This record gives sequence, C-alpha cells and structure tokens, in this order.
Amino acid sequence: MASRPGYYGVKATEFIPAGDDRLVVGAYWIGDDGTQREPFIFQSVEVREGRIAHIQDYRTKEGALWQRRRG
Repeated sequence: MASRPGYYGVKATEFIPAGDDRLVVGAYWIGDDGTQREPFIFQSVEVREGRIAHIQDYRTKEGALWQRRRG
C-alpha cells in the first residue's frame, strides 16, 4: 500500500472476534511518528479450515461488526 504525505503506511492493528469462524480486522493509517491515526478500512473476514474464505470491506467498524454478527 502506497503511503501519503505525513504517513508511514497502513497496518492492521485491530482484530475483533465476531463468531467461531469470523472476525473483523481494522487497518489504520500509521503516522510518520509511528502512532496509529484515523481508520483506513475495516474488513469482515470469514475463515474456514484455517484459511480466509471471504473478505468484505467496510468504511466503519460498526458496519463490519453488524454484518459479521448478522450471520
């Protein structure tokens, strides 16, 4: 992922369990000073047999959590 001025890049820093085979991953912009900044994207992830089976992108954590808990 290419960076933007004042930022070091993007890093997945939040992993929220949302069921036996589901989680929400939050990726955030990381500032040049190494601190976590505003969210970049949230992904609803489904895992089967230890592998990612499906990923859906969301702009908000709430949207991703709602989808994963919905089923």
